[in-house]
Amino acid sequence: MNRCERSNQKFNQEPTPEQIQKRAAKIRKRWSRRTEQRRRVGNRIEWIVPNIDLTDLDCQLSCASYVLHLNIETISMAQRSKHHET
Repeated sequence: MNRCERSNQKFNQEPTPEQIQKRAAKIRKRWSRRTEQRRRVGNRIEWIVPNIDLTDLDCQLSCASYVLHLNIETISMAQRSKHHET
């Protein structure tokens, strides 16, 4: 096997886990501090979906709906009385 064939054989081989780790470490050394923080997997900010008690929400929505209904009724009555005045 000549030098070119050995080179091609080496090039076509899958890298070992150790080779991957070494190459990755070389690349990470060139990262800025900001890039490292952004790419670091373990430092992700965790967000949890908030829990809402629907009974409280239902009560608040009912109250808000009632207030809205009263406001609409008041406006309608004011418009009707204004219309009758003219």
